[in-house]
Amino acid sequence: MRRKISIALTALLSAGLLAGCSGGSTPTSEPINQPSENDDTQVVTEDVAEVEETTETEADPDETTPMVGMSRFFDYTGWSTDGSADWIALYEDFIAGPGTVAVGGDTPFLEPGDYTLSDMVEGIQASLEGEFIPSELLEIDYALIDCGKDGFPELALKLPFSDPEGVRETPTEYVIIRPFNGELSVVTIEESFYRSETVINEYGYIVNSGSNGASSHESTNYVITSDGEFYMLYTTYNYFGLEAPVFCREALSTSLQEILAPTEAESVGDYTLTAVIFDYESDYDPETEYEEYSDERCKNAYYAFRDGEGNDAEVDEAYAQLCADNGISILPISEIGDMIGDYISQYGVTEEIIDGEEPDWSPLTAS
Repeated sequence: MRRKISIALTALLSAGLLAGCSGGSTPTSEPINQPSENDDTQVVTEDVAEVEETTETEADPDETTPMVGMSRFFDYTGWSTDGSADWIALYEDFIAGPGTVAVGGDTPFLEPGDYTLSDMVEGIQASLEGEFIPSELLEIDYALIDCGKDGFPELALKLPFSDPEGVRETPTEYVIIRPFNGELSVVTIEESFYRSETVINEYGYIVNSGSNGASSHESTNYVITSDGEFYMLYTTYNYFGLEAPVFCREALSTSLQEILAPTEAESVGDYTLTAVIFDYESDYDPETEYEEYSDERCKNAYYAFRDGEGNDAEVDEAYAQLCADNGISILPISEIGDMIGDYISQYGVTEEIIDGEEPDWSPLTAS
């Protein structure tokens, strides 16, 4: 059974190729369904008044002159008119209530179908309540982002939840939407939750990172391209403070662990092991062929040993040869960084896209 294994892994080089983005602050406003007594505004989660008509005339499909103006929800100054300004009406109709967005079969939290904004929020909340009991929506934030930096806007929603019982940290959901063939569709739904953080920047570059334990950190990089395609790029695992080379201890089969168990003479001392895995197609089903799948996965990774200063650590030659004989690639960290740069460039990812700012979020309220 062949499966597409899109194992995306994160930023590596302190040189700045994979510069991270800072996360937003945790919302502290009242839950959406419990507005304060002195607050005259209310978060929009149900149908509101009909969207005001925009004064923009339809642009020539070949016209790329940036628009200027302000609609009910958006300042669309500077956005492209390529393909006409219909996105304004589509986004505003969805935000105001009557408009819908299509959800496909691979979207988490929601069953396939067409959803209004309120239906979508209720569906996500219902899905969360089984895992994060209970969850209350604090607010809805929205922003226009420029996936692929082509000048055409995608609609991003941020849905922070709270836990009124204080049982555990609850998630923030991010929904990315764009028009396809004149209708809105969900591109992806991403999540920040317990011990992890998802950061989406203004150009559709996404990093999900978190802790796997006291000495292990994992991050996965994604991108939404200018044509609205969502890709997992690569994943990086960092194992800190190890005393001897140990590869993917929780993933390797017993047989491969025994082969690669280092002797005292082969130890490189205190170091960080970095493993990077790019997209690949597996020959094994992880549910029924887990050991084979795990070993294959480890052999599709690239490894670097680094010392406390971040430089390449020296690995015993005999041990390095043993790894090579068993399909394990140990490389200098700079070489892995070059591989990352070459790989992500296939998806139009540049340093400028990686270094994009956080979206300019606005709270969704009705006047």
